Amino acid sequence: MPLFTEYNIDPFTSLFVWEITEDETFFLQRITLFVEESGKLERIKNPDKKKQWLSIRLMLSQYMAKQKHNGFIYYNSEGKPFLSTGQHVSISHTTDFSALIISDNKKVGLDIEKISERILKVKDRMTSSVERDKYGDNIIQLTSVWAAKECVVKLFDQRSISFENDINVMIDNDEDTCFNTKATVNKATKILTTNRLFLKDHVLVYVTDFV
Repeated sequence: MPLFTEYNIDPFTSLFVWEITEDETFFLQRITLFVEESGKLERIKNPDKKKQWLSIRLMLSQYMAKQKHNGFIYYNSEGKPFLSTGQHVSISHTTDFSALIISDNKKVGLDIEKISERILKVKDRMTSSVERDKYGDNIIQLTSVWAAKECVVKLFDQRSISFENDINVMIDNDEDTCFNTKATVNKATKILTTNRLFLKDHVLVYVTDFV
C-alpha cells in the first residue's frame, strides 16, 4: 500500500510510516539507489529485511523530492544512520511497518514495535523495580517503555546507557499519546517529551531534542 502516515511534527521535523505489503520489485521500480546504497542492498539476504530497507529509501526519496534535495542514508561504525544532507534522522522497522523521522534542527530517536507477549520475556532486564511495580504485565505499556528506551539510546547515540538504571519512562494510561521519559546520560539528567502512536497492533514512539 502507499504511505501509511505522514506527520509534520513541526515546520522542521517530519515523520513517515509505511505499511509493508508490497514485494521487492515494487520498491525497486520506484527508486534510484545511490552507488553507496546499492552495495548495501546486495549484502541483505533476508527478503523481509530487503523490503524494510527499500521502503525506508522510498519514503526518503519522496521526502527529498518534495524538499528539492538529493540525499541518502549512510551509517557510522556503530550502525547509527546519518543523512548526506546533514539533517538528523532515525529509522525503525518491523516485518509489517517501517518508519522514518527527519529533522533540520533537532536530534531524533524513533522506534516501532509489535505489541505482543514476547515483551514479558525481557521485562526484568529493561525495567526498574519502580517500572515493574507500575506496569506489571501490561504488554501495551511495557512495549511502549521498551520503545521509549530504544529512542533514548538512538537520540544520544550512547550504547552504554542502562535501560534499567538510566532511563525511567512515565506513562499514566494505555491511551496516552504523550508522556515524559527521564534519561541520565553522562551524569546529566534530562526530561524528554515522548510521543506515541498506535498503528494496528504496533506502537511507534519518538523523541526529539534540540541540538
